Amino acid sequence: MAFISVTPLAARSAFAPAAAAVVDGQRPAATAFGVARRGARLATEASRLARRGGSRPSPSMAAAGAAVAPPNLAGKTVLVLNTKGGGHAFIGLHVARSVVAAGGRVRLLQVGQEDKLAASLPCSRYAELVAADNGGVEVAYGAAADLATAFPGVTFDAVLDNNSKKPDEAAVVADFVASAGIPQLLYISSAGQYVYDPSTAPHVEGDAAAGGQVEVEAALAARGTPFAAFRPIYIVGEASAKRDYLDFFFDRLVRGRPVPIPGSGAEMTSLTDVTDVASMLVAAVATPAAATGGQVYNATAGRGVTFDGVARLCAAAVGGDAPPKIVHYDPAAVAADGFSVKKAFPFRPRHFFADAGAAEAALGWRARAAAADDLAAVVAASYAEYVALGCGERDVSFALDDMILDAGAVAA
Repeated sequence: MAFISVTPLAARSAFAPAAAAVVDGQRPAATAFGVARRGARLATEASRLARRGGSRPSPSMAAAGAAVAPPNLAGKTVLVLNTKGGGHAFIGLHVARSVVAAGGRVRLLQVGQEDKLAASLPCSRYAELVAADNGGVEVAYGAAADLATAFPGVTFDAVLDNNSKKPDEAAVVADFVASAGIPQLLYISSAGQYVYDPSTAPHVEGDAAAGGQVEVEAALAARGTPFAAFRPIYIVGEASAKRDYLDFFFDRLVRGRPVPIPGSGAEMTSLTDVTDVASMLVAAVATPAAATGGQVYNATAGRGVTFDGVARLCAAAVGGDAPPKIVHYDPAAVAADGFSVKKAFPFRPRHFFADAGAAEAALGWRARAAAADDLAAVVAASYAEYVALGCGERDVSFALDDMILDAGAVAA
């Protein structure tokens, strides 16, 4: 596997060459990127704690990998409103598992029709979750308008809105929270709302952001809803309804094809383990004082990995002695009709990752996939599911790849 650190200033365009240290298999002790990341984290923690009149955590707590006591949700019931598709759809399943593991109960309202969703991931995993938990988990299908009636007689300690994308949609949930006197609303937003600045990385809370989900955050704050918002990036893991992020690499590796990557391959992104997102949300339920005042948290591993690094992680999961054949290309040089880099590659073709220091400091949370070996394990598990689902035998079009190769891309 390969993790590559570069200074954020070295990649002002998608095709900029890597200008800083490149390290295969380990992270350098100090780089400009590392200093910038730590500086951003310290600034975020200091600002947040200063607003609350607190002090920074001790170095032992702030250190990466520090032991964190598991949250205790005994006696608490969480209502999850779960979206029916896209990259966030499996969050509800993993939150339900994590809440139960912490001693709590879950009622999951799945948006959509059961007959159309129950056989597909992630909904096909609900039955075993319900059967295994002896009443701690119940699942219903419907819409946000059904929140008040889906689970009659149940009092909720928190609601997770993993569905709303616009203020009018979120208002339905916020109205229910207010009318039922529920003390906490957790809203799944997106780090994709951050405005890209090629001169700085990673994203930290407070960076400029725009879009429907940011408008939801603002609307909830304006009406005084006791909420916190969580912004994930490129979520991967078991039972995903959107497997593109890693399957793009697996599809090519298992067929012996080159892996086309736009730019230099040193652009940094983030692979966020869905179980890390779930554990952060459970930590928020267990720490309501830090998650009811309109706080915004980046729900990521807090560590970047390069595009080439993702390819190598996937190649290690697939197995074999030969390294992956990576082809770097300039998207602007591919003039074929019908080509767009958005369709040809699953990630934004630039730096895109975020610091999770605010959640670490305020919620006492740590990401499992922040360590190199753990991230490799997440990718390996995703490949095992890829095989189990028969994805390696499905028909895949490589027409866009062929356009890239015909344009004369240069092999790494």
